[in-house]
Amino acid sequence: MDSKDSKESLAKPSPQARKLAEKVVDAYGGIEKINNLNELMYKAKGTIKESSMISGAENSFECVLYARGDKTRVELNILGQSVITGYNGTLSWVKQGENVFPTDPTTAKHIQLEVEHGLKLLEQIGERNSFFALGEPQTINGKECQSLLIRASDGKLSRFCIDPVTNLVIRNEYTGTDLEQGLRTVKANVYSDYRSAFGTQLPYTTIEYNDGKKSSETTLLNIELVTGGNDSMFEMPIETPIARLKQGPIKIPFDYRANEIMIKSKINGKSDVSLILDTGATTTVLNAADATAYGIAKSSDYKMTTGSGTIKTSYITLSSLGLGDLTLNNVPVAVSDLPGFQELPGQKPVGIIGADILRRFLVCIDYENREVSLSDPHDVKVPDDAIILPTEPALGAAGLVVQGKLEGQPITLLVDTGAAFNNVSEHLVKKLIKSSLLPVGKVEGLDGQKISIGAVMFKNLKIGPLTVQNPVFSVAPESVSGLPKGIIVNGALAILGNPFWSNYKLTIDYRHQRLLLERSKRGDQFEEACSNIDSIEEKYWRNHDAASASSLLRELSKKLEQRNSMPGSAISLAKSALYASMQLKSFDTTDASTLPARIGAINADFATATQRAVSSKDKTAIAEVLSTNAIYFLKYSMPPNPVSARLLLSSAMSNAPTNVSVSLGCYWLAKQMKLKSARQIVDQVLMIQPNNWDALWERYNEAKIQANTHDQMLIVDQLKRYYSSIPDVEALSTASGASVN
Repeated sequence: MDSKDSKESLAKPSPQARKLAEKVVDAYGGIEKINNLNELMYKAKGTIKESSMISGAENSFECVLYARGDKTRVELNILGQSVITGYNGTLSWVKQGENVFPTDPTTAKHIQLEVEHGLKLLEQIGERNSFFALGEPQTINGKECQSLLIRASDGKLSRFCIDPVTNLVIRNEYTGTDLEQGLRTVKANVYSDYRSAFGTQLPYTTIEYNDGKKSSETTLLNIELVTGGNDSMFEMPIETPIARLKQGPIKIPFDYRANEIMIKSKINGKSDVSLILDTGATTTVLNAADATAYGIAKSSDYKMTTGSGTIKTSYITLSSLGLGDLTLNNVPVAVSDLPGFQELPGQKPVGIIGADILRRFLVCIDYENREVSLSDPHDVKVPDDAIILPTEPALGAAGLVVQGKLEGQPITLLVDTGAAFNNVSEHLVKKLIKSSLLPVGKVEGLDGQKISIGAVMFKNLKIGPLTVQNPVFSVAPESVSGLPKGIIVNGALAILGNPFWSNYKLTIDYRHQRLLLERSKRGDQFEEACSNIDSIEEKYWRNHDAASASSLLRELSKKLEQRNSMPGSAISLAKSALYASMQLKSFDTTDASTLPARIGAINADFATATQRAVSSKDKTAIAEVLSTNAIYFLKYSMPPNPVSARLLLSSAMSNAPTNVSVSLGCYWLAKQMKLKSARQIVDQVLMIQPNNWDALWERYNEAKIQANTHDQMLIVDQLKRYYSSIPDVEALSTASGASVN
């Protein structure tokens, strides 16, 4: 029941309400017949149609349902695999093929609420202390219906709308959870096609809604009594442990390319292929073109919701799937065209590993050491310094969300290791974005659908005990007609992808509904070093004193070297050399004799910085130093040296292709060579780092040259959002002639 019904929450019990309740119970055959039904076990066959609240995609399944009282068991076949969901009155569970999982407490609570707030509440008519009150009349399917309010065992009200002719319930409402998006919602069940069964009346069609949107429709074809039925069928089957896990964790190295986790796998015993590890995918999927190597896919009408829309899938059962030294046998997977893979650099992945496999394990992703560990989900040791974030189920209980606050505004975030960017739909954060979005690029889902987006650096994000400063999200425009419907645009979920999780060692504990985050000392040192570098650079933007910036960065480099923080020391020394080189363009010809020595000192600093970065084995530091050196060769070397710059950038890209400094170096190279790709590259910088000083001014100056006042206005808005107190920005108007070189 939503907030508009707050008056009804104050409703008082009345004789009229109890009289109405008695008429309803009589319509169902009387309280004795209702109670007798709870003692019987019955079996029903029919269909379940599930509708995605995000994309609207609809899937239909034949089902077999067993029930006794508040116990249920539903049997489906999804993509060639038997899927059974059971509830014994307390515990809920899922069996996929031969794999058994207890569901999380939230899902179990959801099922319990469905039972307790459903027609079962009518049993309370025989209880003297039960709460019955009259609610506001409702119009259902053109009928003016009386409303009966009944309080459930959790103390909350459920509204029942009564057919004025039959006195049967045709709709009930209560406050529950949308398990696809992990959100609080007003749930409604609409009942129709009542038929006599076991001395009472049962609805053969039930349609479920979440906040007015249809989420499922169950249609029964027949119902029969199960004589001699045993309640053991509602109990969770015994789990069969994966024997290999008794020997310890399965260690799998991974490549981290384009912010995606790529692990090697052997499919059907053949040569290694790459798969993306994707906690945001409910199902493991192979690219159709690659799946042909492993058999003939069977057709299906099953549709999956993706970031940018839906994909239609077929399926295939793999004889084996190798993960490290573990081999899983008879693994059903979805098969679909995944054109988005073509955009990824290097060896293309052949598919994704989704939650249907990952949830069998305790999953640990060590981004710093590029290693995934799969462990026994029952054997969890929480590190003393771990940050514990509680999770809730989403995407039909296979996915995970965390509840957070973005600049103080509540937001639900999907834990998605298959996402190369953090993302939030504009309609979720409209109050936080004071100006129009500056388009800076496109993102695409598995289906290859591309969506134009902007990017915003917010002030902070709080999740449980964790507070993160300056998180960056790509922002998809508010839903408009013609745009594909998916999580990125139309969903009520934001996405936390690898740019966020890669700052930690991430452990996903599906069984206990939590994430364990660990920060390394090295990671903290590096973050502190980068923060200090940023502060020095901001001082330069204020006073344009390159000599001072170079000196401060050199001092910082020495301090970091003394602390053995070599990645930060290397980057700050390279930055110091770059700021020193800026002074060469304004060099006084009367001091020409000192020029060779100064250039020699700059080159020596770059060489030392490179040596420190390489010795640290930190790929980000290596990429930063090499790209900073390349920028020197392109912008300040006399004469420019694009050949050396290209070689340095090639090496930098092999270490960290999505690094901002690498992209900036590529931009300066493309601009010097007058390539059309320059604009695309500078937008890529702004997608990763929307407050990047150099990139914003490059876009501004380009718009100014083109007399593009619209873009000028948008870029001025961005500059003032991030740098409102810096003199160069204060001097700007939307049509200003100011420029910064």
